[in-house]
Order: sequence, then structure tokens, then C-alpha cells
Amino acid sequence: MANYLGIKGVKFIYHGDWADPEIMYKGYLFNYYDVEDPLWEDFQDRTNGQGTADEFEQWLKDNPYYVTDWLEELIALKDCA
Repeated sequence: MANYLGIKGVKFIYHGDWADPEIMYKGYLFNYYDVEDPLWEDFQDRTNGQGTADEFEQWLKDNPYYVTDWLEELIALKDCA
């Protein structure tokens, strides 16, 4: 299990072509797209819709707190449910 974009404590779990990948953080599992899609939208807002996939990946590597902050929000939502 590899770190998601090299971000410490955030794991990427690939299940093959038959299922969506998952992100694991602090013992919680999240659908990959529930994590990545909102971050992509935020990135596109910040780049006026001009950001590329490679730039997005580098932006997350340079700013890992965007990932961990979003995951913390998702955990809070799960714990409230």
C-alpha cells in the first residue's frame, strides 16, 4: 500500500479494474473519487479552469494539507452520521 502522492499517513489502495480505489487515513477508508474530485474542483477554481492533471498532482504534493484537511472534514462528517 503506497502513500497517496507521497503524503505521509495517507494511503492509496488499488483494487484493480473491477472497483474504485480507496484512500485510507487514520483508519478511515474513503472512495478515491470522494477525495480527489472536490480537490480537483478547488484546484480548477484556483487556476481559472486552466490547470492540468500534472499541475494538480504537483499542487497536492506541494500542499499536502489540502488533502489532510479535506480528509479531516470527511472524518468529521462520518462521525456525525
